[in-house]
Amino acid sequence: MDDPDRDRTTSRTQHLWTLHKGGRQISCFVTDLESGGFELKVTRSDAATRSVQLYRVRDDAIVEAQRQARNCVAHGWAIHGD
Repeated sequence: MDDPDRDRTTSRTQHLWTLHKGGRQISCFVTDLESGGFELKVTRSDAATRSVQLYRVRDDAIVEAQRQARNCVAHGWAIHGD
Protein backbone atom coordinates (compact mmCIF):
# COMPACT_ATOMS: atom_id res chain seq x y z
CA MET A 1 0.00 0.00 0.00
CA ASP A 2 1.33 3.43 -0.90
CA ASP A 3 1.89 5.90 1.94
CA PRO A 4 0.91 9.42 0.80
CA ASP A 5 3.03 10.88 3.62
CA ARG A 6 6.18 9.27 2.19
CA ASP A 7 6.70 11.97 -0.46
CA ARG A 8 6.17 14.86 1.97
CA THR A 9 9.11 16.10 3.98
CA THR A 10 8.44 18.32 6.95
CA SER A 11 10.43 21.12 8.45
CA ARG A 12 8.50 22.09 11.58
CA THR A 13 5.52 20.71 13.49
CA GLN A 14 3.64 22.68 16.12
CA HIS A 15 1.27 21.10 18.65
CA LEU A 16 -1.85 23.29 18.74
CA TRP A 17 -4.07 21.59 21.31
CA THR A 18 -5.02 18.36 23.06
CA LEU A 19 -8.47 17.73 24.50
CA HIS A 20 -9.57 14.92 26.82
CA LYS A 21 -12.85 13.13 27.48
CA GLY A 22 -13.51 9.85 29.28
CA GLY A 23 -9.92 8.63 29.07
CA ARG A 24 -9.64 9.46 25.37
CA GLN A 25 -7.80 12.31 23.73
CA ILE A 26 -7.77 14.30 20.51
CA SER A 27 -4.65 16.23 19.46
CA CYS A 28 -4.09 18.72 16.68
CA PHE A 29 -0.82 19.63 14.95
CA VAL A 30 0.14 21.97 12.12
CA THR A 31 3.25 21.29 10.06
CA ASP A 32 5.11 23.62 7.70
CA LEU A 33 5.94 21.53 4.64
CA GLU A 34 9.28 22.06 2.93
CA SER A 35 7.53 21.73 -0.40
CA GLY A 36 5.26 24.65 0.53
CA GLY A 37 1.94 24.79 2.28
CA PHE A 38 0.79 23.48 5.61
CA GLU A 39 -0.57 20.20 6.91
CA LEU A 40 -3.22 20.09 9.63
CA LYS A 41 -3.32 16.72 11.40
CA VAL A 42 -5.89 15.64 13.99
CA THR A 43 -5.28 12.37 15.82
CA ARG A 44 -7.62 10.50 18.14
CA SER A 45 -6.51 7.99 20.75
CA ASP A 46 -9.59 5.85 20.05
CA ALA A 47 -9.16 5.67 16.26
CA ALA A 48 -6.57 4.03 14.08
CA THR A 49 -6.94 6.71 11.42
CA ARG A 50 -6.04 10.38 11.48
CA SER A 51 -7.43 13.40 9.73
CA VAL A 52 -4.92 15.16 7.48
CA GLN A 53 -5.76 18.29 5.50
CA LEU A 54 -3.45 20.41 3.37
CA TYR A 55 -3.61 24.21 3.17
CA ARG A 56 -1.69 26.77 1.14
CA VAL A 57 -2.01 29.44 3.85
CA ARG A 58 -1.10 28.80 7.50
CA ASP A 59 -3.89 31.06 8.78
CA ASP A 60 -6.46 28.87 7.00
CA ALA A 61 -5.11 25.79 8.79
CA ILE A 62 -5.19 27.59 12.16
CA VAL A 63 -8.80 28.75 11.60
CA GLU A 64 -9.83 25.16 10.84
CA ALA A 65 -7.99 23.89 13.95
CA GLN A 66 -9.84 26.45 16.07
CA ARG A 67 -13.17 25.45 14.52
CA GLN A 68 -12.51 21.79 15.29
CA ALA A 69 -11.47 22.61 18.88
CA ARG A 70 -14.70 24.61 19.44
CA ASN A 71 -16.74 21.73 18.03
CA CYS A 72 -15.04 19.22 20.34
CA VAL A 73 -15.51 21.46 23.40
CA ALA A 74 -19.19 21.84 22.49
CA HIS A 75 -19.42 18.04 22.64
CA GLY A 76 -17.93 17.77 26.14
CA TRP A 77 -14.20 17.56 25.43
CA ALA A 78 -11.96 19.54 27.79
CA ILE A 79 -8.36 20.68 28.06
CA HIS A 80 -7.86 18.72 31.30
CA GLY A 81 -8.71 15.04 31.57
CA ASP A 82 -11.71 13.94 33.58
